[in-house]
Amino acid sequence: MTDVNVWSLVRHNTTTEWGDAERNEHEWGAIHIKKIVKGDQLAAKANFRWFGLGKVWPDRREAFEASLCQLIADKVLADVGAGAVIVPVPNSSAVVGSQDSFRTLQIAKQIAARSGGHLIAQDHLRWNGAVGKAHLKQRARNVDEHMGRLAIIGKPDRKIVLFDDIVTSGSQMCAAKLKLEEAGFEVAGCYTVLDVLDGGERGTAPAWKSVTRSLARTGDLFALLESLGFGAR
Repeated sequence: MTDVNVWSLVRHNTTTEWGDAERNEHEWGAIHIKKIVKGDQLAAKANFRWFGLGKVWPDRREAFEASLCQLIADKVLADVGAGAVIVPVPNSSAVVGSQDSFRTLQIAKQIAARSGGHLIAQDHLRWNGAVGKAHLKQRARNVDEHMGRLAIIGKPDRKIVLFDDIVTSGSQMCAAKLKLEEAGFEVAGCYTVLDVLDGGERGTAPAWKSVTRSLARTGDLFALLESLGFGAR
């Protein structure tokens, strides 16, 4: 198994085991936060509590985004120090050759802007071609497949901090980390806004938490078979 450790701030529960009336305050908050992070609109009556801001309503969206990016910048600086480059895990639309920006890159640039000049954000990972959206089951959550489709563009000359907006299985974050490390680059840490909870887990108040995703790769299967005596002879 291949492990990837990611610092996350908000736990997101996608379960359908209980109805809207049974969701707790933090679970509703995660739903609203995810919409903002993804660039979607909030319902007029949506609100949630956030550090130092009290209740956040749709008209306080910009204040929330500024606070969120400040918290991430402060965490990265505390963990890895100044001088790192934030490299976003590309969204499905971010393909090689496209000049378009993408949501995780936009957030990464906001994080860098909040670092007092100590961090930069650069677009160093793209997909080789159009890829579907994993949450819509348009592609598999497979580390090896992701690595084959990811391309490194440019040559970051400093330690790297990987950023993604939400981590589910962790396959994309893991693939991005391995892709960069196998190319000789240093990945100093991995960060996300939201991590998806296992079914049945209840949401809790936002706070930094290190989560580990353990993912199987094709090489792990061959190693297992070899350990069982089924290797090539």
